[in-house]
Amino acid sequence: MSNRIDNLKKVYEEIEIPNNLDEVVNNALKNGGNKMNKEKANVNRRWIKGGGIAAAVAIVFTISVNTMPVFANSLIKIPGVGQLVKVLQFKDGKGEGGKITDGSDVNIIRLKANKNSESIIINFAQDGEGSTTAPSYKVDYKNNPYTMTFTISGARKLNAEEYFEKLKESKYISDVYRLMTLDDSMVRFTVVFNKPIKYEVKEYKEPAYLEVDIKEDKVKEEIMYSVRTTSQPFGEGIGQVEEILFEESEKRMLKDLKGTFLVEVGIYNSKEEAEKKLQEVKGKYASQLKFFIEERKGADFPNAFN
Repeated sequence: MSNRIDNLKKVYEEIEIPNNLDEVVNNALKNGGNKMNKEKANVNRRWIKGGGIAAAVAIVFTISVNTMPVFANSLIKIPGVGQLVKVLQFKDGKGEGGKITDGSDVNIIRLKANKNSESIIINFAQDGEGSTTAPSYKVDYKNNPYTMTFTISGARKLNAEEYFEKLKESKYISDVYRLMTLDDSMVRFTVVFNKPIKYEVKEYKEPAYLEVDIKEDKVKEEIMYSVRTTSQPFGEGIGQVEEILFEESEKRMLKDLKGTFLVEVGIYNSKEEAEKKLQEVKGKYASQLKFFIEERKGADFPNAFN
């Protein structure tokens, strides 16, 4: 118990109290449905200014994640903050969780360094405040290149995009990018790894976030054969290509070496398998799209072919 209090104290001491604290607390009162009256708020305000630890703990559940994101993100690292909902079970690299919502925001993404691994922390917000439960989501991990794609349904914002560059400081991550999505109630983004990884995804509530634990995986890298489209700039065009290929269950949108995008309909261990798939998609979509086979190995990015 004492260790937990010490951790809370350390986080509290690192908080930069905003100059407009009175305004922040009053707004929190207004948005919180009168869960805390002004008399209690004034007590909390005095405790914070006097250095009381109890006030720092209490204010966490009153002020939204968006108001003090640095503090909110720090709390995730403290044992006992956030309740574990589930550890995702993956089948063929796919896992899912969360609950159906609307208006969610993927508002903060942070990187946490562990002793022999790293964790990607993905926070959710709802209606401008910290979300208590995660929206419906899917996670899809694939090889060549090593990508993990997050699809968040019922989400209309991806304010966490401002953190993408910071994530590249990871020893495992080479790129992070948003995917074009024609559905305005869904956001998607892909994390690209520079090596094969082992991963575990955990979902938490109150506050809602995902924790993706990653570490290097020792696997033999072999040449694989990708059946893919030509490249296009980021925009509605590549989104329409993906819509045409709606029935292709193994498709993924990828960014290539020049920063343009393509849709891969499958990746195979042998050229014979790839040739078979190539003929299949040509027969179905030849009047609309062009396809070809590209050889890739390990962390190789796709080439740009227009």
